[in-house]
Amino acid sequence: AGASSHRVGPSPARMMRAVVLLLIGMAIHTKGKETEPCGDLAEWLGEHPERGFHVACVRGGGHVELFPEGSREHRLEANDISDRPSLLKFLFHHVTRISRIEWNRIRLKGRKRLSFQNQEPVMFSARGERLEFEALEALPEGLLLIFEGGSWRWPPIRPGFRRSVDSVELITISVQPAIFEVVVDDEWHARLQSHVLPRAAPLFQASVTSDTRSVNVDTKVRNSQTAWLPYTVSPEVKQHLAMSHELLRIPKVQFEPSMQVVRYEHGQFYDAHRDYWDPRENPDGKFTDGSNRWANRFATLLWYLASPYTGGETWFPRSGGGPPPIGDWRACDERGIKVPAKNGSAVLFYSLLASGELDEYSWHCGCPVVAGTKIAANSWVWSSQKSEWDVDEL
Repeated sequence: AGASSHRVGPSPARMMRAVVLLLIGMAIHTKGKETEPCGDLAEWLGEHPERGFHVACVRGGGHVELFPEGSREHRLEANDISDRPSLLKFLFHHVTRISRIEWNRIRLKGRKRLSFQNQEPVMFSARGERLEFEALEALPEGLLLIFEGGSWRWPPIRPGFRRSVDSVELITISVQPAIFEVVVDDEWHARLQSHVLPRAAPLFQASVTSDTRSVNVDTKVRNSQTAWLPYTVSPEVKQHLAMSHELLRIPKVQFEPSMQVVRYEHGQFYDAHRDYWDPRENPDGKFTDGSNRWANRFATLLWYLASPYTGGETWFPRSGGGPPPIGDWRACDERGIKVPAKNGSAVLFYSLLASGELDEYSWHCGCPVVAGTKIAANSWVWSSQKSEWDVDEL
């Protein structure tokens, strides 16, 4: 007769030991999650300080980790932070608050120094929700992002950094100034081409060298055709505004009411310039909002709707910290960086720092088109709503 055999199951003691180990592992894992309420801080802390941008990790019980200027090299801790005022008091004890935008020792036609009250600092969650607090309301646990200039501004982190924002991907091209490639799905871009290009076609006129109120045409500086397209012109263009607002996390009322659509033919260009208005150069300009606080162009979202065969890049000559290209305003050479005018792509760049101050490295140029036609459309976004805009329909 053959030998019989049977499997013996684990002993009760061994089973109990396995259950205990499993419970300990689950507790450690849960504790790890509890002690990391702020997620991956690497998504928000850069290699270089971002003036006016601060990252706070609120862990509860008054414990806060603070990274002034979004720098991973500068970390502060406090154990007695209970609300928004105490957090800001702690922050501005270690960092000088930029409460005014000003230029000292500037004298223009006998005027006093140029000085403007800055926007109030704002706090956001990592999801882009602007947090409004009652005077003594406790801080929520988790990540808080603080912008002294009053508006959300994507931190560039480092060149090549990739960030997913819903269905959009932002790829950092430059840190100084902050420039991003914007990668969207085909549907978004097809909607722009289908509804912007046909409506802009009959509206093109010679481009001016100032804003919509200017009649100054100087083809030695800017040689192209421009059409102004209100966002209310169609439901599709209005939808584009809504999606841009969600991407930039800036209220729609801070967008200029019309898109600028620009067409460049062979040999046409726009010399290096800045999108912000410099009070030192425009002492009669209005640089405040309805609350008498500092307001200026903050960001530009530029879409390439038709690509030239060659040329037509957007050149940022001061990217990386170089000097202005004085005398070589459209050299489009190896200085800085060039962004190709690739059909179906877009670029986002900021004209102001997170502090609200001018980013004087944001000079850019529309390089001469060598062959073909370039058509681009841009949204201009301000640091605050301008009182003279009619934005009720937005």
